[in-house]
Amino acid sequence: DRRRLEALVFVALGTLVLLAQLGYSFETGDQLQYLLLPYREIHPTFVPGDWFTWRTTHYHESYSWLIRGLHTLCREAGFPWAVLACHLAVLAGVAAAVLAWSRAWGFGVVAATVALGVVAVIRPVAIAGATLNHGELVPADMAMPPLMLAFAAALEGRALRAGAWLGLS
Repeated sequence: DRRRLEALVFVALGTLVLLAQLGYSFETGDQLQYLLLPYREIHPTFVPGDWFTWRTTHYHESYSWLIRGLHTLCREAGFPWAVLACHLAVLAGVAAAVLAWSRAWGFGVVAATVALGVVAVIRPVAIAGATLNHGELVPADMAMPPLMLAFAAALEGRALRAGAWLGLS
């Protein structure tokens, strides 16, 4: 159907726009702190003696599960590519959520395109820069698409769907 094809094209192009704006890096920036827990479990000799890595309580257990799972499935050589695929899925989720918001408010793909374009353009200098500002896979960015989809479902009066998305986020 036309609406699904429109959504597919929007999400694909939106993902590319966000990727072009945010870029992608692996094992840099904010991602480093989140990799400490899974890396110490994946590599028992990872930075031995480092107090922060081995003696502090880390959070984001579900992120650690994801990283360990990707590493187990893809091993060392494929691991960075698997993390990139997850990052692209997050960006696709953001694009899909922007379209869902637009549709929930009674607008269409044109309004969603403008909204996504605004996020891409103002990201470095405004509020969107504090919201979607990572060029790497981090827990906060992973939580954003389901949170946004929860808001869209709430706008449509779909409480169960909103709760499910909210729980996932």
